[in-house]
Order: sequence, then structure tokens, then C-alpha cells
Amino acid sequence: MSGYLTTGGLPGRPRRRPGTAVGRPQWRRALGWVLAVQLYLAAWFWLIAVAVVTVALIVIDRIGTVTVSIMQFASEGATWFPFAIAIISATAQLSVHVANGMTRRSFIRAALVTSVVSGVVYALVMSLAMLAEGAVFARFGWPHVAGADDVALWQSGFGPGLLGYALLFVGAQVSGLLVGIGYYRYGGWWGTLLLPLTAAPAVLLQLLTPLLGGDGWFVDAAPFSLSTAALAVPGAVVVIALGAAGFHRLTRDVAIRRVTT
Repeated sequence: MSGYLTTGGLPGRPRRRPGTAVGRPQWRRALGWVLAVQLYLAAWFWLIAVAVVTVALIVIDRIGTVTVSIMQFASEGATWFPFAIAIISATAQLSVHVANGMTRRSFIRAALVTSVVSGVVYALVMSLAMLAEGAVFARFGWPHVAGADDVALWQSGFGPGLLGYALLFVGAQVSGLLVGIGYYRYGGWWGTLLLPLTAAPAVLLQLLTPLLGGDGWFVDAAPFSLSTAALAVPGAVVVIALGAAGFHRLTRDVAIRRVTT
């Protein structure tokens, strides 16, 4: 946790970096480093995902016929990889954060803002990747469609797709924070028993986002339904808000574990 620094003469007080304004909120100091780590990991994730999709398309085209989108499957990784990172963040960084003289409240705020920003970034890259894949498929005459057993999630165009991905990815990260603090606060046994509650936001969003309509990245998209979207979007926002509230409640007065080296 090299991003958290202390001075030798003033243990527990954060050392101000050169150029950092006096009185800068604690959560913003924490946010800068935590978000940078998340975006660094996101960059590696998408580099690997694009490479894997490219290789898969080449191989499939050589030995058979490309019949479905391959990039669509990256959404699973973009959901559960940041989910796992959020669990690690909640369990590993809180003790170091507080040991460096910062408050639980600032940790909560930095973690939640990171989840929102990182989730939106994942959604934006996923949406752009789907557009790029569609252009490649059109160039080679491949059908840009969902698999027969895959659920079409969004209606049409860049906006609905971005919204759907953002709700899904942000919710998964908030759920990861909730899972992580559950283990941190209650230990392994209770943390595991609480998984049906702490992992619920990620699972519920997997169920809510299909209500936004057909997936417009694909030519066989179903019509967009305002009635179902009017339920899905507020429902997803409520789920994310409840997950964030749960994370706040479990973190604000949690006993801090001793940092070991």
C-alpha cells in the first residue's frame, strides 16, 4: 500500500505530497491513488480482452464460420473482475487507510466514488468495443448477433448500451465492496453466510438490466420497451443505493484490524 505514506516524526498523519493543497479532503487524497490503481488494472483487463477476442475471431474464421459476437462475452469479465478487486480493496486497504491517520468516512467515500468512476469507464470501453466489433463484422460480412442462448440486454445504439453496462458494472463493484467489508467485519464464517445479502446487488442487476429491452449491438435486437425500462433503471439505481448504504453502515464503526508487516 505504497500510496499511503506517513512521516517519520508524525506517525499516523498523512504526508502531504509536493503540490498538494493544504486542507485537501482526506477522501480525495485516498481517491487519487485508489482510482489510479483501478484504472491501471482496467487498462490491462481491456488489453487482454481485446487480444483474446482478436485471436478468437481469427481462429474461428480459419477453422469455421464466425456466427456470433465474441466481444459480448467480455461483459462477464468486466462484471466479475472489478467485483473481485473491490472485495480485495475493502478487506486489504481499510486498515492501512486508518493506520495512516485517515477516517473510515473518507475511506467509504473514496471507495464508492472509485466504484462509480471505474464502473462507468468499464461501461464506456465496453460500449466502444461493441461498436468497433460491429464495424469489423460488417467489413467481413459476419453476422453481429447474440448467441441463441444468450440474453439480449439492451435496446439500440450507444446510449442505451452504455447505460445498461454502467448500471451493471457499478453495481457489481459496490456489491464487491459490501462482500469485502462483510468478511472484514464478521470474519470468514459469517462473511460467507452473509453472501446471499452482500452479493445480492450484483445478482439483482444481472436480472434487472435485461428489462431495458433488446440488445441494439446486434441486428436481431428486440424492440426497446419504455415500460420495462421505466422499472429497470430506477430499480437498478435503488439496488446500487442500497448496496452503498449497506457498505457505509458496516464500515463506519467497524473495528480496525492491526496492520501486520
